[in-house]
Amino acid sequence: EGNFSPNTTGVSPQLYWMNLTERSGNLGINEANIYDATNVRLRSVNLRYDLPNRWIENTFFNQAYAGISANNVWMIDSNLNGVDPESVFATATNAVGFENLASPTIRTVFLNIGVKF
Repeated sequence: EGNFSPNTTGVSPQLYWMNLTERSGNLGINEANIYDATNVRLRSVNLRYDLPNRWIENTFFNQAYAGISANNVWMIDSNLNGVDPESVFATATNAVGFENLASPTIRTVFLNIGVKF
């Protein structure tokens, strides 16, 4: 259909990306390099155990507990293979959303001990 024919002229990657960036006006952000960042994750987990009253009945505590909590526990599914969509290059420039040597979000684990008087 039509008068179209396959392109037979090669273009270097340098020239391709240079032209792409100049046309988009926003550091090359356009349809050619935008990805679906949909992901499913287990953001945080908190477990707490209230110590039995018999363990603290001879103390001046009314209640005591111990627990563990964790953040960024598990990336269950992500359309960006190997990239955390929350890990971005910059937040105060027009490069927001670029993935460029950004460190991943960290997993943190906390041990909690609490008492009530």
